[in-house]
Amino acid sequence: MASKLFSLATFSSFLIIFHSLSSPSLADVPLDTPLPPETICKSTPHPSYCISVLPHKNANVYDFGRFSVQHALSQSHNLFDSIENHLQLGSVLPQPAIQALEDCKLLTLLNIDFLSSSLETVNKTSGVLASLDADDVQTLLSAILTNQQTCSDGLESLPSSAGSLINDLSASISNC
Repeated sequence: MASKLFSLATFSSFLIIFHSLSSPSLADVPLDTPLPPETICKSTPHPSYCISVLPHKNANVYDFGRFSVQHALSQSHNLFDSIENHLQLGSVLPQPAIQALEDCKLLTLLNIDFLSSSLETVNKTSGVLASLDADDVQTLLSAILTNQQTCSDGLESLPSSAGSLINDLSASISNC
């Protein structure tokens, strides 16, 4: 349960950063003004986590947003690799665990595609995203959150005998 809340908190922070990309104000400071991560993270639901993820240097909201998507993409690749490693042990896993891992693999691949598309969108501008682009990115980020939650729910529904599998992937899912 804690990993679910952590995952929701993580992605909520990213959604708020991207909402800031399409908003004309961040405490009436121009969005292209370099600020410390602590200032940017104040507007997120979990400032301490936000600060721990963002680079410890001044940057503008756009750069922090780009970094956040790149970080999420990297973490999604790590999760995919971890799932692949567990699937290679298929002969020792119960069938429900294999099915849950296959579902997570598919959802993670979708998330990688969605994050790549989002990164392409935010990288094509140096300033405020066009309203339609911002809506598209926010929709993709929401879909990613749903996919991640679905993966987590599938793994948590496994019998207690799969506890080590759940524990092994919990950190990867939370970081993703």
